[in-house]
Amino acid sequence: MSSKKEVVSKKNETELYGDKVSEEYEMKDLHNHILTRPDSYIGSIHVTREYFYVPIDEEDGEQRMVYTALEYIQGLFKIVDEILVNARDQYVRLNTNIEPSDVKKKDIQVSNIWIKVDKVTGEISVKNDGNGVPIAKHTKEKIYIPEMVFGHLLTSSNYKEDVRRFTGGKNGYGAKCTNIYSTNFMIETVDHFQKKKYTQHFSNNMYKREEPEIISNFSGDPYTEIKFTPDYKKFGLDGMTDDFYALIKARAYDIAGCTDAKVKVHFNNCLIRVSDFKDYVEMHFPKENRNEIVYEKVNSNWEIAIAPNFSSELTGKQISFANGARTIKGGRHVQYIFNQVYRGVSDRLKKRKEEVKESILRYNMMIFVNCTIDSPNFDGQTKEELTTEIKKLYPTCTVSEKFMNQLMKTSIIENAIQFGKATQSLATPKNALTRKSILRDIPKLEDANDAGSKHWNECVLIITEGDSAKSMVMKALPNRDRYGVFPIRGKLLNVLEATDKQIKENNEINNILRILGITTKKYVKGTPLRYGKMMIMTDQDLDGAHIKGLILNFLKYLGLEQFDGFACSFITPIVKITKGSNHKAFYSSQEFDKWLAQNNGGKGWTTKYYKGLGTSTDKEAREYFEDIDKHLTSYEWDDKSSDAITLAFNGEKEHIRDRKTWLCAYDPNVAPDYSKKVNITDFFNKEYIHFSNYDNVRSIPNICDGFKPSQRKILYCAFEKRNLKNDVKVAQFGSAVAETTGYHHGEVSLFGAIVNMAQDYIGSNNINLFVPSGQFGSRYEAGKDSGAPRYIFTRLQPITSLIFRSEDKHLLKQLKDDDGNFIEPQWYLPIIPMCLVNGTEGIGTGYSTGLPPFNVTDIIANLRLLMKGQPTFEMIPWFRGFSRNVSTKKIANCSYVIKGKYSMDIENDTLHVTELPIGTSSASYKEFLSSLLGCAPVKTKKGSQNSSKTAGKFDHCVRDFKNNSGGNKVDFTIYFEKGGLEGHMINAVNKDKNGITVFEKQFKLATTLSFPGKMVLYDHNNTLKVYQSIDEILKDFFTVRLDYYKKRRLYLLDALQKESHFINIKAKFVKDVIEGRIIIFDSSKKKSNSKIQISADLEKADYPMMVDEQLKELKDMTDVDRLTGNYDYLLDMKLVALTQEKVDILLAKKKEVDDNYQSLKNKTEVDLWEHDLQEFEEQYKKDVKLYEKTLADEFKGNVQKSVDDKDKDKKKKTGKTVTKTIKKGAKSAKETEEDE
Repeated sequence: MSSKKEVVSKKNETELYGDKVSEEYEMKDLHNHILTRPDSYIGSIHVTREYFYVPIDEEDGEQRMVYTALEYIQGLFKIVDEILVNARDQYVRLNTNIEPSDVKKKDIQVSNIWIKVDKVTGEISVKNDGNGVPIAKHTKEKIYIPEMVFGHLLTSSNYKEDVRRFTGGKNGYGAKCTNIYSTNFMIETVDHFQKKKYTQHFSNNMYKREEPEIISNFSGDPYTEIKFTPDYKKFGLDGMTDDFYALIKARAYDIAGCTDAKVKVHFNNCLIRVSDFKDYVEMHFPKENRNEIVYEKVNSNWEIAIAPNFSSELTGKQISFANGARTIKGGRHVQYIFNQVYRGVSDRLKKRKEEVKESILRYNMMIFVNCTIDSPNFDGQTKEELTTEIKKLYPTCTVSEKFMNQLMKTSIIENAIQFGKATQSLATPKNALTRKSILRDIPKLEDANDAGSKHWNECVLIITEGDSAKSMVMKALPNRDRYGVFPIRGKLLNVLEATDKQIKENNEINNILRILGITTKKYVKGTPLRYGKMMIMTDQDLDGAHIKGLILNFLKYLGLEQFDGFACSFITPIVKITKGSNHKAFYSSQEFDKWLAQNNGGKGWTTKYYKGLGTSTDKEAREYFEDIDKHLTSYEWDDKSSDAITLAFNGEKEHIRDRKTWLCAYDPNVAPDYSKKVNITDFFNKEYIHFSNYDNVRSIPNICDGFKPSQRKILYCAFEKRNLKNDVKVAQFGSAVAETTGYHHGEVSLFGAIVNMAQDYIGSNNINLFVPSGQFGSRYEAGKDSGAPRYIFTRLQPITSLIFRSEDKHLLKQLKDDDGNFIEPQWYLPIIPMCLVNGTEGIGTGYSTGLPPFNVTDIIANLRLLMKGQPTFEMIPWFRGFSRNVSTKKIANCSYVIKGKYSMDIENDTLHVTELPIGTSSASYKEFLSSLLGCAPVKTKKGSQNSSKTAGKFDHCVRDFKNNSGGNKVDFTIYFEKGGLEGHMINAVNKDKNGITVFEKQFKLATTLSFPGKMVLYDHNNTLKVYQSIDEILKDFFTVRLDYYKKRRLYLLDALQKESHFINIKAKFVKDVIEGRIIIFDSSKKKSNSKIQISADLEKADYPMMVDEQLKELKDMTDVDRLTGNYDYLLDMKLVALTQEKVDILLAKKKEVDDNYQSLKNKTEVDLWEHDLQEFEEQYKKDVKLYEKTLADEFKGNVQKSVDDKDKDKKKKTGKTVTKTIKKGAKSAKETEEDE
């Protein structure tokens, strides 16, 4: 029965589980288990971002440790560390006489450790002199000891429990794990007792083991060397990285610091200049801070040092070692020392009736411990934390009185006391930061649950650029307890330039202050906040850099630069590229451009551009936060940080000059290293400067086309994308421009730029490149009265294509957008300098530009003089439609007086204004006159002189005015009190040095146009240039334009030659088909030849192939050309074209092309330019005539008489009035004009 039951039971097991159980549970041998479960033996094999101290060379030649973020793979680091610790262990064994040997007198101590790293091959070598590994077979295992130690698991000399062990190894995995995680591994050792040298190679993750090679009678000195190449692919790497190299180098310095001066440590054949632990500690601080380090070698097994925590991070730092192992997380040995220190400090403070909390004291210090203890226990095989109970630490360590007395003299103690007092003063019920202080009344704030609680220093406030970035963060946040999110709108206020009132009334500033928990104007160091860190999360573009800069400026204003490590940035890729399973991310355009230059332009890789945080998917957002350390860059302050912020944001003149100098040294290829802590000064010099430079690029035009980038994009879209010959709504056109040209600054600004390019009112453009179909603004409101973009239409002016010639198109350098698509050219090259035709205005960073427009006729005349090599004449500013009788008088270099037009009727006390100076709109003049009516007139005696007071407050005697202005027409009649206008007559004739009367100043009828220092443009090399004269601008343009006419001529000659050759080949082909030399239809077979056959015949007949849209002769073709070339340009011809008639047509066309070639060859570049100018002038004269007629129709019936015209009218009343005034000793207005 029992047997039967057993059978049934087995059957039920099979039916119940099948093979699933066997698949789920499996046995692995230890070797395989180590490879497939690395976390248990070497730690994680995935990349994280951690902070480490690494050595750098200072400018003075000294070496110093700096705290920086590195990409860190725990497991990879561990397999290298095991070999390094082995070398150090051998020194300890021999130095403490625990090496078993029967011939102690012949022991050779370790005096050198050599570490070599090949960055190209990735091979690592660690070698130490001194006793080698015994070269003998194990009596029980029957294998050589070196093989057993390095090639068999669970073997060690550290297993004996009854022997004191002062080495770092214990479990018998160590070096074997290195072997297992290496593609190649070699052990070489010399046993000087037996005079033998042992060499053995392992490969394929220790699965392949070669037989050892043993040399007898070896007379060399003893040593042990391990060479290995990690299996980088198992760690997700292609090979040695810069960060991994830096980690190994740092570890070499650790080993040097943990051994005494007897042992010299070398890295890549260079001696590390660290003789002992004291030297090593000092490397972590600048020279000026080293006097506060307290160091003591307590005994041969313990060395300790304490220094102030200069970084002011939220927790006290520690650097510690236990038996050579770098205990990254510290452990009981560090706590052991700190407990003694705290007791000693507390006892001494009690005598002074003062106290300090343990946590505050720990926060204010940095502890260094180097100990060699018996049989240490660690948290795991990675040995990052010492877990041996304090009471079991042997040998013991007692901190001396001398050490404590020295420590009491450092700033650590006083800082801790003050910190404690500040904390205590804020811990009152009124100011206590408790969980109840969570904020719910700030719009869009997502406050961290623990903000303002006892965990405040672990809370991070994420400042995002807008709501979409906030949305991305909210979807990806790992938890809401320690993270708060607050979006800012646009750009934060520049607090360095703002008034106290502006700062106080700024809602965004006030909200951030409340969120941070800052109630005073300046942050007090050591004061608890609601958040312990601020993470700035912006787009990784130029505007994002500007926002970061403004926030850092704000933090500096608050005094938070004292809180080192408070500010950090969350960086996201701007580009990701993939090729198969390989992928790379780039965090700056400079980094990506450099990679492209070194990798064949990225051929074979797929590129994805990230235009902002919104481009990232939810999955990518979660990945960012899962590996958040990789995306964080902390900012650190130094003594130059304040100057860098002042340079960027202070608007005082001296700083503007400094900004110009700063930008003159601009390097477009520089970028911060986001893998490390970024110094604030470096942020401004390497990231923010790109924004400042681009602020100039988008604000200051280029001399070649007179355009800013937005205007250039508009014209490109009109020419290339829309062929804008018919009306289109401005709103639709602007959207098309943004979409097709990669414009990132909003469609609204494009709408404004399109409107400006189409405006034709007096004082706007001398040549408007677009047609204003609808209300595009008038002179009355200075263009501000234009209709909404969705209601107005535009199209290209016919003259625009005569200025920007299509013949130049192929000569221009086209730019690419973020997706790699071609967009507008770097600059256009019109036939006349548009920067002088329409003038320029723009305010950038450190620079501004302001050129007036000039007469197109004058500009062309001067260009023709330059073509002839003759001197140019001076041009004066000119505005289309502006009254010709108005004075535009030069008063100094690049300075002119522009006056309005007016007539004075003294008899009737009226002033008639029919023209205003350029820059003064009719609407603003109306406001000015209205302001006069708000002032009580002061009655004066007839003929007395009115004094000029503050604007609008002088004794004007105006009682009313009538405004008949509209559009381009200016028509104001101003009525004075009886005799009031006559009282102004002296002011109307007395002029200042610029020829402007007091009356004209008072009534805003004259202005000066000055532009010295404002003649700033980008030249053809895209270098910002300050010009000294208009003539210099004209000549610079002439040089570039003439050079491009030369290029155009050569390009067209080459194109005509190619076209002639192409036509000739086609004619030859048709003739060869007609005459039977090329067979298309094989009559004998009664079928057409295949395309392959015909192509072979053509190749045999030496016909050129079409390769990349270019004809190539067979003799000039490469093997690749032959694979891609074809004869489609001939074989795609229609059958009806294979006639003699077609041959004749082709030959006639060839003759026409040849004639054009000869004609062009006989012309010079000047001839080509002159031809273009003549075509332009023909159209321009038509446009001028039409414009003048339009103005005449607008002004018809409204022609007014000016002061100039009064004497010509011979009107009795006016004559009497003027004569009467002259008799009183004043000159007439007419005489005044004649004087001018």
